[in-house]
Amino acid sequence: DEVLGNRQYRKHVNICIDDSGSTRMEQTGFCSRAMLRVSNELMEVLYTAAGRWPGVTWDAFTFNRITQQHTSRYGQERRLEIVRQALREVWVDDPLRRDAIETNLAPLIEAMAKNEVDRGLIGSPRLDIILTDGEFESQKDADLAAEAQRSRGPGVSTYVLNLCPDNPSEVVLPNAFQVIPLPCLVGQDRGMD
Repeated sequence: DEVLGNRQYRKHVNICIDDSGSTRMEQTGFCSRAMLRVSNELMEVLYTAAGRWPGVTWDAFTFNRITQQHTSRYGQERRLEIVRQALREVWVDDPLRRDAIETNLAPLIEAMAKNEVDRGLIGSPRLDIILTDGEFESQKDADLAAEAQRSRGPGVSTYVLNLCPDNPSEVVLPNAFQVIPLPCLVGQDRGMD
Protein backbone atom coordinates (compact mmCIF):
# COMPACT_ATOMS: atom_id res chain seq x y z
CA ASP A 1 0.00 0.00 0.00
CA GLU A 2 2.93 2.35 -0.51
CA VAL A 3 1.86 5.41 -2.47
CA LEU A 4 4.11 7.67 -4.49
CA GLY A 5 2.68 10.80 -6.05
CA ASN A 6 -0.73 10.42 -7.63
CA ARG A 7 -1.68 6.93 -6.31
CA GLN A 8 1.24 5.26 -8.07
CA TYR A 9 2.19 2.02 -6.35
CA ARG A 10 5.80 0.93 -6.56
CA LYS A 11 7.34 -2.17 -5.03
CA HIS A 12 9.68 -4.89 -6.24
CA VAL A 13 9.50 -8.35 -4.66
CA ASN A 14 12.15 -11.07 -4.88
CA ILE A 15 10.99 -14.62 -4.16
CA CYS A 16 13.98 -16.84 -3.34
CA ILE A 17 13.84 -20.60 -2.83
CA ASP A 18 16.54 -22.67 -1.14
CA ASP A 19 17.27 -25.44 -3.63
CA SER A 20 19.92 -27.29 -1.64
CA GLY A 21 19.84 -31.03 -1.17
CA SER A 22 18.96 -30.70 2.51
CA THR A 23 15.48 -29.46 1.54
CA ARG A 24 14.86 -32.88 -0.01
CA MET A 25 15.87 -34.98 2.96
CA GLU A 26 13.87 -36.58 5.74
CA GLN A 27 15.63 -34.49 8.41
CA THR A 28 13.93 -31.35 7.05
CA GLY A 29 10.66 -33.09 6.27
CA PHE A 30 11.26 -32.77 2.53
CA CYS A 31 10.42 -29.05 2.87
CA SER A 32 11.13 -28.30 -0.81
CA ARG A 33 7.50 -29.21 -1.57
CA ALA A 34 6.22 -26.62 0.89
CA MET A 35 8.61 -24.02 -0.52
CA LEU A 36 7.37 -24.58 -4.07
CA ARG A 37 3.74 -24.44 -2.94
CA VAL A 38 4.28 -21.18 -1.03
CA SER A 39 6.30 -19.60 -3.85
CA ASN A 40 3.63 -20.47 -6.42
CA GLU A 41 0.95 -18.82 -4.28
CA LEU A 42 3.11 -15.72 -3.84
CA MET A 43 3.81 -15.50 -7.58
CA GLU A 44 0.09 -15.74 -8.34
CA VAL A 45 -0.60 -12.77 -6.06
CA LEU A 46 2.31 -10.79 -7.50
CA TYR A 47 1.27 -11.58 -11.07
CA THR A 48 -2.22 -10.23 -10.32
CA ALA A 49 -0.86 -7.14 -8.54
CA ALA A 50 1.58 -6.43 -11.39
CA GLY A 51 -1.31 -6.58 -13.85
CA ARG A 52 -3.25 -4.03 -11.81
CA TRP A 53 -0.40 -1.70 -10.83
CA PRO A 54 2.48 -1.26 -13.31
CA GLY A 55 4.79 -0.22 -10.44
CA VAL A 56 4.64 -3.70 -8.90
CA THR A 57 7.40 -5.96 -10.21
CA TRP A 58 8.83 -9.29 -9.10
CA ASP A 59 11.53 -11.85 -9.76
CA ALA A 60 12.08 -15.47 -8.74
CA PHE A 61 15.40 -17.06 -7.77
CA THR A 62 16.62 -20.44 -6.57
CA PHE A 63 19.89 -20.83 -4.72
CA ASN A 64 22.23 -23.47 -3.39
CA ARG A 65 25.97 -23.35 -4.23
CA ILE A 66 24.94 -21.18 -7.19
CA THR A 67 22.02 -18.83 -7.83
CA GLN A 68 19.64 -18.98 -10.76
CA GLN A 69 17.18 -16.28 -11.75
CA HIS A 70 14.03 -17.77 -13.27
CA THR A 71 12.46 -14.54 -14.47
CA SER A 72 13.41 -12.27 -17.31
CA ARG A 73 11.72 -9.77 -19.56
CA TYR A 74 8.96 -12.06 -20.89
CA GLY A 75 5.63 -10.46 -21.66
CA GLN A 76 3.54 -10.17 -18.51
CA GLU A 77 0.89 -12.55 -19.82
CA ARG A 78 3.44 -15.38 -20.34
CA ARG A 79 5.78 -14.72 -17.45
CA LEU A 80 3.95 -16.50 -14.63
CA GLU A 81 3.57 -19.79 -16.51
CA ILE A 82 7.19 -19.73 -17.69
CA VAL A 83 8.43 -19.21 -14.12
CA ARG A 84 6.12 -21.91 -12.79
CA GLN A 85 7.46 -24.34 -15.39
CA ALA A 86 11.04 -23.45 -14.48
CA LEU A 87 10.34 -24.01 -10.77
CA ARG A 88 8.60 -27.34 -11.48
CA GLU A 89 11.84 -28.43 -13.11
CA VAL A 90 13.85 -27.43 -10.04
CA TRP A 91 14.24 -30.78 -8.39
CA VAL A 92 17.32 -32.40 -6.95
CA ASP A 93 17.15 -36.14 -7.55
CA ASP A 94 20.47 -36.56 -5.76
CA PRO A 95 20.72 -34.37 -2.62
CA LEU A 96 24.49 -34.81 -2.73
CA ARG A 97 24.81 -33.42 -6.27
CA ARG A 98 27.69 -30.92 -6.50
CA ASP A 99 25.64 -27.71 -6.52
CA ALA A 100 23.12 -29.02 -4.01
CA ILE A 101 25.56 -29.81 -1.21
CA GLU A 102 25.99 -26.14 -0.23
CA THR A 103 23.60 -23.34 0.64
CA ASN A 104 25.27 -20.01 -0.07
CA LEU A 105 23.42 -16.80 0.68
CA ALA A 106 26.04 -14.34 -0.65
CA PRO A 107 25.71 -15.32 -4.35
CA LEU A 108 21.91 -14.91 -4.02
CA ILE A 109 22.18 -11.39 -2.61
CA GLU A 110 24.79 -10.47 -5.24
CA ALA A 111 22.51 -11.76 -8.04
CA MET A 112 19.57 -9.74 -6.69
CA ALA A 113 21.77 -6.62 -6.45
CA LYS A 114 22.94 -7.03 -10.06
CA ASN A 115 19.36 -7.55 -11.24
CA GLU A 116 18.22 -4.42 -9.39
CA VAL A 117 20.98 -2.34 -10.97
CA ASP A 118 20.07 -3.71 -14.41
CA ARG A 119 16.38 -2.94 -13.88
CA GLY A 120 16.98 0.50 -12.34
CA LEU A 121 15.46 -0.45 -9.00
CA ILE A 122 18.13 0.91 -6.65
CA GLY A 123 16.44 3.39 -4.33
CA SER A 124 12.98 1.87 -4.91
CA PRO A 125 11.19 -0.07 -2.18
CA ARG A 126 12.16 -3.75 -2.40
CA LEU A 127 11.05 -6.80 -0.47
CA ASP A 128 12.91 -10.12 -0.35
CA ILE A 129 11.18 -13.33 0.72
CA ILE A 130 13.72 -16.11 1.19
CA LEU A 131 12.28 -19.59 1.79
CA THR A 132 14.82 -21.93 3.38
CA ASP A 133 15.39 -24.85 5.72
CA GLY A 134 17.78 -22.64 7.69
CA GLU A 135 20.95 -24.60 6.90
CA PHE A 136 23.43 -22.06 5.55
CA GLU A 137 26.96 -22.87 4.46
CA SER A 138 29.17 -20.78 6.74
CA GLN A 139 29.44 -17.67 8.84
CA LYS A 140 31.86 -16.25 6.25
CA ASP A 141 29.17 -16.62 3.56
CA ALA A 142 26.58 -14.94 5.82
CA ASP A 143 28.98 -12.04 6.44
CA LEU A 144 29.62 -11.69 2.68
CA ALA A 145 25.85 -11.67 2.17
CA ALA A 146 25.58 -8.78 4.64
CA GLU A 147 28.19 -6.82 2.65
CA ALA A 148 26.30 -7.48 -0.59
CA GLN A 149 23.08 -6.43 1.14
CA ARG A 150 24.60 -3.05 2.05
CA SER A 151 25.51 -2.49 -1.60
CA ARG A 152 21.79 -2.63 -2.49
CA GLY A 153 21.22 0.69 -0.77
CA PRO A 154 18.22 1.77 1.29
CA GLY A 155 14.66 0.57 0.90
CA VAL A 156 15.31 -3.18 1.12
CA SER A 157 13.45 -5.42 3.58
CA THR A 158 14.65 -9.02 3.68
CA TYR A 159 12.66 -11.76 5.39
CA VAL A 160 14.12 -15.24 5.77
CA LEU A 161 11.30 -17.72 6.32
CA ASN A 162 12.93 -20.68 8.07
CA LEU A 163 10.65 -23.67 7.49
CA CYS A 164 12.72 -25.90 9.78
CA PRO A 165 13.47 -23.82 12.90
CA ASP A 166 13.89 -26.95 15.03
CA ASN A 167 17.11 -27.78 13.18
CA PRO A 168 19.75 -25.66 14.94
CA SER A 169 22.26 -23.79 12.80
CA GLU A 170 25.67 -22.52 13.81
CA VAL A 171 25.42 -19.72 11.24
CA VAL A 172 23.99 -16.47 12.59
CA LEU A 173 22.52 -14.25 9.92
CA PRO A 174 23.31 -10.53 10.27
CA ASN A 175 20.63 -8.05 11.36
CA ALA A 176 19.93 -7.08 7.73
CA PHE A 177 18.09 -10.42 7.45
CA GLN A 178 14.95 -10.75 9.53
CA VAL A 179 14.63 -14.45 10.29
CA ILE A 180 11.09 -15.69 10.88
CA PRO A 181 10.71 -19.23 12.19
CA LEU A 182 7.83 -20.84 10.31
CA PRO A 183 7.55 -24.48 11.35
CA CYS A 184 5.66 -26.71 8.93
CA LEU A 185 3.63 -29.79 9.71
CA VAL A 186 4.71 -33.07 8.16
CA GLY A 187 1.78 -34.72 6.41
CA GLN A 188 1.12 -38.40 5.84
CA ASP A 189 2.76 -38.20 2.41
CA ARG A 190 5.98 -37.24 4.23
CA GLY A 191 5.78 -33.83 2.65
CA MET A 192 5.38 -30.56 4.49
CA ASP A 193 2.23 -28.47 4.65
